[in-house]
Amino acid sequence: MTKVMVFGAFDVLHEGHHHFLKDAKALGDYLIVALASDASIRFLKEHEPKQSFDERAAALSLSEYVDEVVAGDELDDDGNDAFGTWQIIDKLRPDIIACGYDQQAIKELLTQRFATLDSPRIISLSPFEPTIYKSSLLNSLI
Repeated sequence: MTKVMVFGAFDVLHEGHHHFLKDAKALGDYLIVALASDASIRFLKEHEPKQSFDERAAALSLSEYVDEVVAGDELDDDGNDAFGTWQIIDKLRPDIIACGYDQQAIKELLTQRFATLDSPRIISLSPFEPTIYKSSLLNSLI
């Protein structure tokens, strides 16, 4: 079984997210979403999440493409703790990590961290109408 993992906030699911999840699932048999905590969103995106972690996890669990939703590495309001240690990857051992087209910084960090290993393979997926379905654009309308 090929396990694929993605990371993200998924704060109000939209068509771009659905396209991303569909493409990620097509890479393997089992799709795991490592969902960002509310504290991670506050720190990285510098705003409050529109939906709580539980609401975002529930919405993702309804997706036909998602097999499992897990909490990503924890991060407190100051950006401390396990964030960036990739403990969730070590624990779940995915074969592939699929990054969104707008997650180049994460892809570079992951590539450096796992450079000497055969697995996981780290790839970027293509965007789906990014001038329409980009979270930062859509969230500004909400």
